[in-house]
Amino acid sequence: MTLRHISTHLVGAVCGPIWWPVGAKCGRDIRADLHRRRDRFADPAGLTLRELLLSVMLDEDRDFQHARFTGDSAIVAVFWDTARNRRVVRFRELTTLPESADIADLLDSDAMSGDFDGSADYDA
Repeated sequence: MTLRHISTHLVGAVCGPIWWPVGAKCGRDIRADLHRRRDRFADPAGLTLRELLLSVMLDEDRDFQHARFTGDSAIVAVFWDTARNRRVVRFRELTTLPESADIADLLDSDAMSGDFDGSADYDA
């Protein structure tokens, strides 16, 4: 079996207070291809996780005053078996974003993706 790395995605949600109504906390699901995003940088080899997450945040925070990733956001890496010219997903690795000092300001560990799925009851 020959494993080949195929893709790396950030999955989860971005959340934070929106512009109107002022202070209302909302969220939006995200799925960002981190492997392709590396091509935006002049030196992809020296790229840090923080720089990569900030580039996603800059694309996703337009509706929010100061957006953060939800606590259940994760990085998914997919590896395929390329033996016999077949592409079969053999291994999928899911890693939640670490609460390290480097990216602590980008995470809202109290919020989860499901908090913003629109199923909550609202007063009319």
